[in-house]
Amino acid sequence: MSRKSSPEPSGPQNTDRASALDRVLTQYAGQLAEDRNRLPGFVIIGAMKCGTTSMRHILAQHPDIYLPQGDISFFDIDDIGQHSDFFIPLRQGWTFHDFEKDFHAYYNWYKGFFEQARSGQLIGDNSTTYIASKRAPERIARLLPDVKIVAMLRNPVNRAYSHYWHNLFAGRVTRTFEETLRRQPGTYFSRGFYREQLARYLEFVPRKQLKVIVLEEFVRNQQKVIDDLTSFLGLSSPIDLAGIDTHRNPAPVPLSAGGRRLLNRLFGTLIADRTMRSLPNMPGFDPKARRTESQQHPELARWVRRYREFRGRGKLPPMNPETRLFLEKIYRRKNAGLSELIGRDISEFWPYMTD
Repeated sequence: MSRKSSPEPSGPQNTDRASALDRVLTQYAGQLAEDRNRLPGFVIIGAMKCGTTSMRHILAQHPDIYLPQGDISFFDIDDIGQHSDFFIPLRQGWTFHDFEKDFHAYYNWYKGFFEQARSGQLIGDNSTTYIASKRAPERIARLLPDVKIVAMLRNPVNRAYSHYWHNLFAGRVTRTFEETLRRQPGTYFSRGFYREQLARYLEFVPRKQLKVIVLEEFVRNQQKVIDDLTSFLGLSSPIDLAGIDTHRNPAPVPLSAGGRRLLNRLFGTLIADRTMRSLPNMPGFDPKARRTESQQHPELARWVRRYREFRGRGKLPPMNPETRLFLEKIYRRKNAGLSELIGRDISEFWPYMTD
């Protein structure tokens, strides 16, 4: 596949990064060719809170598929916009990641996630930040030229709201949803800008290698969507969803939103971030070199975590109607042209997307 120009604005940094990737690919061309059958044949790039955990769990039930647990984040490990938690202060200084400069270490680490795959199994990678990352698309396409991309989308208004509640429960939020959007919007908005994200992938990946799944359609007709997906992946047998838990990782609802915000304000740094634990042996990160507040105050941290596990039952409280209308206006503008890009009328699932 011929390499196409990067969708990012041209400039010295992008040119230098492209040149560095060229050097890496030239240096490791033989190794990549040799490892072709032990690397992912498909990558799930759906955004956070778009059903990617459920999809990973379902696909992992197929005997001909191997999917490691959790997000790996190999292709955007040095994208600080997506992984600010990967750049942290340790005793000897800040952790810093450079994909091209330290490619050998990252690549060997990445391959380690697939060592347990049996011969003939189709290997997959699932990372929720890949879709929004400006660095991941070209790297995925050039290191895995025949890869199939599975993009999972969800009404971006609901996605942002679910994202907020996820972060509230994780200890990262101290304000209401509206206050958070106004003062610390972070990725709540940007991770729902699907049109520009998918357009970036199509700069490097042929359209026939991209499968877009809309979560709302998946909820309506799970078996049909899964049958279409297994056909796209080239599997000879389907997945029978009978008896499979198809709803994984729902947004947690604390017993009291106000109480949780207060807890986060007082003890947020004691609520341990589990990211590094789910990414064992990440190059450049030594957990023993990290002195956290949880280590300094173990008993208090244990109490905070115990309280943190309590959650309410039932659905999320409804979003403020004025906030929903505002977000719909944002996403109607930012995702204009999405229907044409993916080849189906997205307003069937998100009515506010009508012209």
